[in-house]
Amino acid sequence: MAKRVGVVLLAAAFAWAGTTKNLPTKGVEPLNTPHQAHLMSAGGPDGYGYVWIDSNEPGWTPPAYLDPPAGITSLGDDDYVEVPLPFTFDFYGNSYTSIFIGSNGFASFGSGYTTYSNGTIPSTSTPNNGLYVFWDDMRPPSGGHIDTATYTIGGAKVFVIEWDSIPHYYNTGAFTFEIQIYEAGDSLAFLYEAVTFSSSYDGGASATIGIENADGTDGLQYSYNTASVNDGDAILFYKAPSASHDVGAVAVLSPTGNVAIGSSVTPAASVSNFGSSAETFDVVFNIINTAVTPYDTLYEDIQTVSNLVPGDTVDVTFASWVVTGNNGDVYEVVARTLLPGDGLPANDPASDQITLYGTSGSDSYGWQWADSQDPAGPTYNWLDIWGNTAGADSVDTLALGDDGETTISLYNAVQIYGDTFSSFTVGSNGAIDFTNSQINYSNTTLPATSQGKFFAVFWDDLRCANAVSANNPNGDSLIYVGYFADTLTVIEWHNVPRLGTGRNFLFELLIYTPRGGTNRFVFQYKDMSAYDPATDDATIGIQDSAATTANGHYVLYTYNENPITPDWAERAGHAIEFVNPEPVLVTEGNQNRPTAGLWVNGLSRNTASLRFSLPTASRVSVDLYDITGRKVRTLAQGTYSAGTHTVEAHLNTVPSGVYFVVLHGQNLTLSQRLVLVR
Repeated sequence: MAKRVGVVLLAAAFAWAGTTKNLPTKGVEPLNTPHQAHLMSAGGPDGYGYVWIDSNEPGWTPPAYLDPPAGITSLGDDDYVEVPLPFTFDFYGNSYTSIFIGSNGFASFGSGYTTYSNGTIPSTSTPNNGLYVFWDDMRPPSGGHIDTATYTIGGAKVFVIEWDSIPHYYNTGAFTFEIQIYEAGDSLAFLYEAVTFSSSYDGGASATIGIENADGTDGLQYSYNTASVNDGDAILFYKAPSASHDVGAVAVLSPTGNVAIGSSVTPAASVSNFGSSAETFDVVFNIINTAVTPYDTLYEDIQTVSNLVPGDTVDVTFASWVVTGNNGDVYEVVARTLLPGDGLPANDPASDQITLYGTSGSDSYGWQWADSQDPAGPTYNWLDIWGNTAGADSVDTLALGDDGETTISLYNAVQIYGDTFSSFTVGSNGAIDFTNSQINYSNTTLPATSQGKFFAVFWDDLRCANAVSANNPNGDSLIYVGYFADTLTVIEWHNVPRLGTGRNFLFELLIYTPRGGTNRFVFQYKDMSAYDPATDDATIGIQDSAATTANGHYVLYTYNENPITPDWAERAGHAIEFVNPEPVLVTEGNQNRPTAGLWVNGLSRNTASLRFSLPTASRVSVDLYDITGRKVRTLAQGTYSAGTHTVEAHLNTVPSGVYFVVLHGQNLTLSQRLVLVR
């Protein structure tokens, strides 16, 4: 494999390691206009004082990748070898003259380790005392080689360990990376030549990167199971010099993780004084969209910390921010300190990422959804039909086999996209179809021309058991249907596997068919931890039988993690609610009678169309409430005849937020959720 060799750049890059005067300057510039905020790509210090800086840092020239000629050919799977160092190296206060090189993408001092399953650091569990350049389950016997060499550059020695074209254990890609250990400056670097192959292991997505001391009580983790490095990247670790004036942000407290579009968040960060003098300084908080060029600064606020004494940490809050963007957008969240004369700028910033998600939506027909990530959304309430601890009146057990399906009856009819149904088809592939269409095992995005009036609860190529037998004593791979009086039917897919894998999923559909109000459908997910985004691409949503992108008669929650990217590992106990905006038709004898209903349609920034249906003439008041239960205003009031009525509600002075439209009538109360975004 051809390598980039540039020893002149290497000498320039590490000549300053362990010193102060040639460290990169903070690059602080006015932050009152977009595109001027720079991400300071550095981190630490840990307890010993190590910090890191990487090749994303403006103004820093990383060392060049080197190509050691000598090979270690005897390493097997989960193996290691000890080799001498050409100089004594100090690491976390201890001196070493040899190093153990492991097959699984790390080296260590004092002992060798065969551990192939990576973990977070620091950790007292083995391995310890390590240089985790790309700790993952690697397999040298399947190809490639591990090389070492010593270079003399600028009068000082550099010892290089390279993992050259080493395959992952599952033979996905052949990764090339190296460690450079410097005689000068108590420092080392990780460099990455080829770590991206369009696989689920790319860039460290299943690896640990960082350093750790001898007993695992201190360390500096760069990333864990995150695709944090690209081809050509470099990370330098060095001992931070002491400084009498040194402050830095140590953590972003808020916002982090998944953040709802339209919600209001209060940014916050922790900052510390690492120096020996009391300090007064500014803290800048930025939220930045790095997916565009140049970067777009979406939010900025500056707060002042006064007289922070040495060794103290304080939490700083900033002005609130209403989250704007699209489903799946990822933003960088950065807090950093601004102290003139700061002796260690590398630890000034702390950063995190947030991922935006929609909490509610509707299609052109008026179907509305919300999920349990939304504070005003549905509450997850698992109803266990297998074993019937939920107390269903009756339970049916279905063994549908592969691509099997059967017909389910309902006590009360449901109205789906203008048609009335008292039964539907349930299939092993995680979906139901009201028009009794064959439920295809090959899922697609919505709208799906292969299906009719269709609810994709977790539509994928799943496989149920063929029969109830001793092979499934725990209810595995079966579908259970529970009936609760005449108002609720629950279909539970119990530990149903994806075809050809050992990955099982546990989810259910709740169909509410009350005699008054609106139909309500809730998808609930109890255990989806086996979901693998690299190979799974399940569809969740609903559609009309004639759904097209043009008529918009469908709601796509997610397909192939788009537009919603559910983190199933963190969303154990997740619910999605779909509300039917149509009148409910209930069959009694030979007569159909419309029950009361309330719908909010045609929502714009300033106007909402309120439609309500009354079974009898009634005095009615339609009011708007906020999520605290405070009445905001009356939208309609008067005596209305039996039937359907439409009222235009003007909302031009109502701020963005989540509200409820509540109809009060004679012996009647109905409500509908409304999200107003300006």
